[in-house]
Amino acid sequence: MSRYRMALALVAYLSSELVRAETMGECSFTASKGWRAESRSFGVYVWAADPGRSCRAMLISSKGRKVTPQGEFDSAWREYVIPDGVVGPTAITQAERTGWAITTGAIKAARGNWSLLLSTRTSQDRTYSVKVYMGDESCPREAGKLMDSVVLVSPAGPVVLMTNVKDGWKTTAYAEFVQVTRGETEARLLYPDVWLEANRPNSTEPTEYYWKRKVAPYFKTWQVRQSTELGDPAIYYREAKAMETQTGRTCFIAMKLVYSRGTWPVVVVAPSESAFRQQFPRPKDLDRMLEHNGFAVTAKGLEGDFGGREEVQHRRR
Repeated sequence: MSRYRMALALVAYLSSELVRAETMGECSFTASKGWRAESRSFGVYVWAADPGRSCRAMLISSKGRKVTPQGEFDSAWREYVIPDGVVGPTAITQAERTGWAITTGAIKAARGNWSLLLSTRTSQDRTYSVKVYMGDESCPREAGKLMDSVVLVSPAGPVVLMTNVKDGWKTTAYAEFVQVTRGETEARLLYPDVWLEANRPNSTEPTEYYWKRKVAPYFKTWQVRQSTELGDPAIYYREAKAMETQTGRTCFIAMKLVYSRGTWPVVVVAPSESAFRQQFPRPKDLDRMLEHNGFAVTAKGLEGDFGGREEVQHRRR
């Protein structure tokens, strides 16, 4: 076969298999060729357009996380599946991928040749769900690719609650974190999470545990450097060159765990390493960012209790 014909064959193959990623609402996703998508009140409805097919999915908008990943799944099953006339899932699997705890349940209909699947993906601060109706042989493979392709395009999306300005730093309190910005540098003071800290295995190093959940879902990183010093206080710090997955912009990112009435992950994003070093020459310099939490609030405090959240004593390695 000539190179020209080989090239034509490759183009034909790629055009039959690959489709362009779409973005609707808060999520980006890639569906198989021949599928359609439209916005609905619950999020995004995606389906195989061929009249002979029986496969459709609901990408359900995210909500703030309230309980454990299993609890979030149970709540979603009650809300989105039980109204269809089924009871509980016959099979449940659990996994973790880039900071998301994935809980998936399925059930086969008592009548007809179809199955129903619900998968919840839970991060530190929120949960989104994917519900799939499968009625033909190709559906499980295509629906699996669809679920694996979903990316939330807004990493936090909270409502602004309060704003303050001090020493050139603008501080804004959100439902999931306090944001501190000056110029092109941003710091996020992520509220202590009692459930997250309580579920860290003793064998898992704290920096790695929080980096995987607070940084990895939103940034691709390289040239990662870490500093861990046991003492009083202990230092758990990591930095890296990075690219924000949502926008594609390159930056320099650092995270330090500050233990002060709970575990505060302080994440700083600067346009470059040199810009970061000018403002934070040493890892412990990230601690002072907590001083810009002028509202003296945590997530619970924003709900009306300004006494702070339940304390967690961090475990020494």
